[in-house]
Amino acid sequence: MRRNGFALIELIVTLILVALLAAMVAPYFMSGVTQGANALNAMPTPLSLQTVMTKMIDAYDNNGTNNYLYNLSALSTAIGTGNTYVPAGYTLVTNNPNYKFQATDLETALLVTIKNNATSQSMTYIFTRQ
Repeated sequence: MRRNGFALIELIVTLILVALLAAMVAPYFMSGVTQGANALNAMPTPLSLQTVMTKMIDAYDNNGTNNYLYNLSALSTAIGTGNTYVPAGYTLVTNNPNYKFQATDLETALLVTIKNNATSQSMTYIFTRQ
């Protein structure tokens, strides 16, 4: 007698083995999906820090109403006094108008670091003379 195809018991055993392998591998794939979503949950905080720093950069690069265009000392004074660029919920950590990349540099730069008080994340930017 010639046999074509698989017996029912062979098919059932194969399906059970595939189901067992899938049950063992599924938790690894699911943990990767949930851990991948953690980065999306943390995104608004760095973006809000970036928004605060962008306001300072725009004031320095664009000659708007504040007239800080490439004027490090005026920008440093504006950042250090009042809450013009550092809104509530953020702290100005560093405002160093005499920052040098190397000790031998003749030109100084303005080093500004701000911190989000709620998350303790910080961002630093170095303004250089143009």
